Amino acid sequence: MSDRWSEVVGRCPCGKGSVVEHVTESDHPWIMNHLRSRNTVLECSICSKEWHLSGSEFVQIASEREVERIRQEKMAMELELQNIATDTVNAFFEIHSYPSMKAEWEALRKFGLYHGSLRTYRNRRRGRRPIPSLLSACWNIPWIAKNCLPAQRTRRDWILKRIEHLSAEEREAGKLIVRQPFLRSLNS
Repeated sequence: MSDRWSEVVGRCPCGKGSVVEHVTESDHPWIMNHLRSRNTVLECSICSKEWHLSGSEFVQIASEREVERIRQEKMAMELELQNIATDTVNAFFEIHSYPSMKAEWEALRKFGLYHGSLRTYRNRRRGRRPIPSLLSACWNIPWIAKNCLPAQRTRRDWILKRIEHLSAEEREAGKLIVRQPFLRSLNS
């Protein structure tokens, strides 16, 4: 069983609605840690279309759209960059064959592309997983740049510059997000 209750903890930005905290608390005596979950909801038909709660502040939804658009574009660029890196690693290992998994692993460690143990590498490779799927998220960018296929080098350079530009845009757009403090009141 659980106890559930709700209480009004504040007013919405327009003052016509309220902010309600829904609490669920475990009442089982055999649970070692007392479990409690809280969900704070903006209950106003007007404000809930224009604002959302984030921590201890109201955030205007429309002002976040530009940041979200930039993040989506940045994620697409990062995915394309990862695809180029995958193609580069695949091409490299097609040209350079290694006599054993240990030799592969040593080469990947030397190039800064894999950081796991030999045992983990062998277990994953036995499953016939392709080498790029085993690599860490923070691949060795200089190695990728050096070994990148010539046809993709220009595109990779443009993507890196675009990601840098998008990061700067995201920081600036983040400064324009409209935030309003949410003050909890005891007598709402």
